[in-house]
Amino acid sequence: MTLNMVEKALSFFNVNRNRPLPPTCGRDSILIMFSCKWRNEREFNRIETMEAQAETQHRPLLVVVTAPSGAGKSTLCRMLLNEFPDFAYSVSCTTRAPRGDEVDGAAYHFLSSSEFEERIRRGEFLEHALVHGHRYGTLRKTVQDAMAAGRSVLMDIDVCGAAQVRNLMTALPPDDPMRAGFVDIFINAPSVDVLRARLVRRGEDAPETIERRLANALGEIARAGDFRHRLINDDLQNAYREFRRVILDAARGTEDPSQA
Repeated sequence: MTLNMVEKALSFFNVNRNRPLPPTCGRDSILIMFSCKWRNEREFNRIETMEAQAETQHRPLLVVVTAPSGAGKSTLCRMLLNEFPDFAYSVSCTTRAPRGDEVDGAAYHFLSSSEFEERIRRGEFLEHALVHGHRYGTLRKTVQDAMAAGRSVLMDIDVCGAAQVRNLMTALPPDDPMRAGFVDIFINAPSVDVLRARLVRRGEDAPETIERRLANALGEIARAGDFRHRLINDDLQNAYREFRRVILDAARGTEDPSQA
């Protein structure tokens, strides 16, 4: 056992370094204590995750998540779906071309402009909007079928789409499953400079596209107050804990009224 491991173990158990350990408490004893506690905490975390998964099955939710480009929305959504596999991810339709290794039907349903317009005409979308020069939309039937089966639905959409869904919720009866389980969350980065740095690091867009996304971000951020829940993603793990807490509180029916 290295000295560094001993230091970590001492810190882990909040041992006072100014107070000597008993003669019988050698390095091997510390390692055993550290290993046991680590295993116990890992088991506790596993059980806590199982309990949290059960909580999300109590009441199906319609979780709408919105953020400016570069805020980390997609990453947080992936983390949630990995932890809660019973969540149904609402795959949006779009007229933009696939990026990288995106697969039709997994990342998005890729439609031509004429196909998208026809679906609008038939009233198939729960919401749809023009974003960064391309159309995006959520199929109403996808959400309704998932919630009818008792599954919560995660929607990753823009502010205009979120506003359409919010307006629709107010028009539904209070006991409608979509309205009863509606949760809207706005995720932001600490600053526009951080958004720019993340978009540049992502390496998917030309400089002029990045600047257009940042210009749009200012308008999106200005509408953050429309959302019941607002999170700052300055640290991914901390942001995910808060993101997760909001959703679990909604599933339990224990949302903090001060967040309204």
